[in-house]
Amino acid sequence: MKKRFGISFFITVISFIILFSGACLAAGGRVTLEAENTPMGIRLQWTECDGAYYYEVYRQTSKDGKKLLLSKVQNTFYDDTSAVDGKNYRYTVIPVFATYSTAKESEPVTAYRLSAATISKGSSQRNGINIKWKGVKNAEGYRVYRKSAEDTEWSSIAKLGAKARSFLDEEISPGMHYSYCVKPFAGKFEGAAANEKQLSYISYPELKAIENTENGVYLSWEETSDAAYYIVYRKTGENGSFKAIALLDAGYTGYEDKSAASGKLCTYYVRAADSDGNKGSYDRELSVKYVKKSVITAAVNAPKGIKLFWSKSEGCQGYAIYRKALGEKDWKLRGTVYGENRLSAVDSKVEGSKIYLYTVRAFKDRILAVYDEKGIALRFYPAPEGLKVKKSAENGRKISWDKVDGVKNYAVYRKEGDDSWTLLGITSENTFTDKTAKPKKKYTYGVEVYAGSVLKSAMAEITA
Repeated sequence: MKKRFGISFFITVISFIILFSGACLAAGGRVTLEAENTPMGIRLQWTECDGAYYYEVYRQTSKDGKKLLLSKVQNTFYDDTSAVDGKNYRYTVIPVFATYSTAKESEPVTAYRLSAATISKGSSQRNGINIKWKGVKNAEGYRVYRKSAEDTEWSSIAKLGAKARSFLDEEISPGMHYSYCVKPFAGKFEGAAANEKQLSYISYPELKAIENTENGVYLSWEETSDAAYYIVYRKTGENGSFKAIALLDAGYTGYEDKSAASGKLCTYYVRAADSDGNKGSYDRELSVKYVKKSVITAAVNAPKGIKLFWSKSEGCQGYAIYRKALGEKDWKLRGTVYGENRLSAVDSKVEGSKIYLYTVRAFKDRILAVYDEKGIALRFYPAPEGLKVKKSAENGRKISWDKVDGVKNYAVYRKEGDDSWTLLGITSENTFTDKTAKPKKKYTYGVEVYAGSVLKSAMAEITA
C-alpha cells in the first residue's frame, strides 16, 4: 500500500507541472518574440506561454554584452522607453511559472532605435497632395504610406532618401479623402509614424481674367467640380500680405472687389475648399492697378470754348479727355490733364453751333479706368462779340453786338457794381435798348445766347 501511494503522488506532481507549463514545454519551452519602434520607444511583443505567471524581459547592447533585466511583466508586451536613438539592442524574454521554474529563453531579436517621423504640414497642391515632415536623426531614408477611406491597410507609396522632407502624391482623385504617415528607416529597421494626416485633393480654379470695372476690380475663374465654396484673396501694394476678402458659394465664377484702393496695385488669387474646410491650391496670381472711374459732371460754354468738369479719382495721376462730334463712332483723345485734383479743363478747338460729346478716363501708370460710354453732350455757342453801349434817342442806353451764327435769341442782363445780374429781356435782334437806365449811373451789361429755356453761351460783358 505504501508503494502505491508514493507512485501516485509522484504522478500527480508531474501532471501539475505539465499542466502549468503547458504549451511552452510542448513547444520546446520558448515564446516567439518580436520588436518594433514606436513613438515612445521600442515595443516588444511575444506569444503567450500557458501557465506562465510572469515574464522576464532582458536587454543587451551587443551579442556578448552584459544582459540587463529590464522588467518583470504579466502582459505579453513591454515598451522599452529608455532605448537611445541610433543604438542597436538585443532582447530576450523568459517565462516564469508560479513554482518559480522557467521555460526556455526566447530566441533573441535585434532592434535599432529610431525616433518617429512627424508630418508637420499637408496641403492640396496644383498637381496633387503635398506632405512635409520633420527629419529624424540617424535615418537613412523615409517611407511614405497612404490609405484611402475605403482601405483597411496602409500602402507604401514612396521610398525616399535621408534628405527628403516632403513628397507630392500625384496618384490621387479629386474629392477623395486620404490618410498619410511617414516612417524613417535605417537598413532593415523601420521607425514609427508619430502622427497621421487626413487630407483630400481639391482642384484649383483656373483664373480667366482681371479688369477694372465701374465700381472696383472684377476677377473671374473656371468652375471646379469638387468645390463647396471659393475663397478670394487680395494683396494691396508691392509689399502687402494676402488676406481673404470674400467667401463665395460653389456656383460663383466671378467676384467684384468694390473695396479695392484706387491708385494701388491689387493682386488676387482664388482657392477652392471642400465641405470639411480643406483648401486647395491656387492657379496663379493676377494683378491690376485699380483706377476709380471718373465721370463728366458738367459741360458749359465758356468764353473761349467748352469748359468741362469731372469727378475725382483718388490715387490717379491724371485724366484723359475724349471727344467726338455728334454722329461719329470713335472717341478721340482731346487732351490730358495731370494731377489728381485737376478737375476741369477748356476745349478751345470747337466750332459754333456744333454738338460735341465728351467723356473722361482717369489713369495711373498707363492703366486707364473704365469710362462713361454715353458721355455728356453740348452744342457750342460762342459768346457774342463786338458788344457796344451808347446813349439812345429814347432816353435810354442801346446795347448792340455781332450776330452769332445759328442763334435766334439773346438774353440781355444788367448789374450795378457787385450786385447780382438782372435779366432785362430776351430779343431775336442783335440790339437792345435799356429804357430803365438812370442818368449818370454806371452799369455793366451782359449778353448771352439763349436757346430754348436755358442760357447756352458764355456771357459777353461791357461796362458803361
